[in-house]
Amino acid sequence: MTLSDALINPDENLPGQDLPFTPPRGIKGWTEHYAFFAYDADTAYGVFIHIGRVPDDPTIWRGTIQVYLPGADMLVAKYFGRDGDESSAGAGPLRVRCEQPFRRFVAEFDGMVQRTTRQAITSEVVKDTLSEWVKLRVVFDAAAPIHGKQEEKKDRADGSFHTEQIGRITGEITVAGKKIALSGTGVRDHSSGVREYGKVVSHQWIHGLFPSGFAFSALMYRTTTNPEARAVNIFRGDGTPLEYVELVEHSEYPDLDTSPGVFKADPLEDPHFRSGRLVLKTSKSPLSIQWQLVHTHAITYVDPCEELNGTDRSRPNAVQMCDAPAIFTCNGERGVGLFERSARIRVLG
Repeated sequence: MTLSDALINPDENLPGQDLPFTPPRGIKGWTEHYAFFAYDADTAYGVFIHIGRVPDDPTIWRGTIQVYLPGADMLVAKYFGRDGDESSAGAGPLRVRCEQPFRRFVAEFDGMVQRTTRQAITSEVVKDTLSEWVKLRVVFDAAAPIHGKQEEKKDRADGSFHTEQIGRITGEITVAGKKIALSGTGVRDHSSGVREYGKVVSHQWIHGLFPSGFAFSALMYRTTTNPEARAVNIFRGDGTPLEYVELVEHSEYPDLDTSPGVFKADPLEDPHFRSGRLVLKTSKSPLSIQWQLVHTHAITYVDPCEELNGTDRSRPNAVQMCDAPAIFTCNGERGVGLFERSARIRVLG
């Protein structure tokens, strides 16, 4: 269905809030980030991009890119550059552009990457090795409302402004000289403010989209000053508005007292994360959503705002962030989406 203006923006965000901001003066540590996830479950190709301003000089954008390949292989890179403009974040050959606020974003890349595996990236920092060329262009079209607004952010480690959205993606990627068409599910977000990765204890950020148009988003997070916060919503895709719902059941995830080794560095090897279910209490009836992870990448987030491709075991108090394409089932319907989780490296076995 085509989302009406009334449905797509329930929090009354301004169109300019989807565009890059003008960096404010006098706020030490201020930054701005876009995340862009796309996955085609039929081809098993996808991409995760995280691109943000360098706090010490916000005219410079830093972008990490991870390309999911069939099986356990991945292609990764990190770029810096002053290549953004009034509608896009840009770092060298990597760009995320807002074509239409609330409705359409485009990710493009034409550059060199390095090959690794899921097992390697979740156990060590990506090492310098031979490079290969990748080109991609992926279009995100909104399939559910944009949600989140500045007033809702309390004690977040990723800033004071955060919006997110689920969509359908189309496009193509060229890997090893082969062009692959993509059609699947996408998730994107936009955030700004002072980032403090040292505050992060752990979190889960889960999104799914189904052929019927049903979509859901679930966020659970813990910081050093907040034992837990939750925000969960569903969009039925039937003309009714976005609905915030109660989370009744979810998988366990780390807290400040978690002992080392309880959780694994590779989510696909961890019984807490590789499969599980969410149970939601909605206005109509309870919903049970099962998931199965199919791939993952890993980034080490270093306080206050640095990112390393891979898992840096030499930094036990840093945070490992994993973004995993996932298959969801709900009421007999199969959907696709994103399962993101973070944890302090010291608790990972």
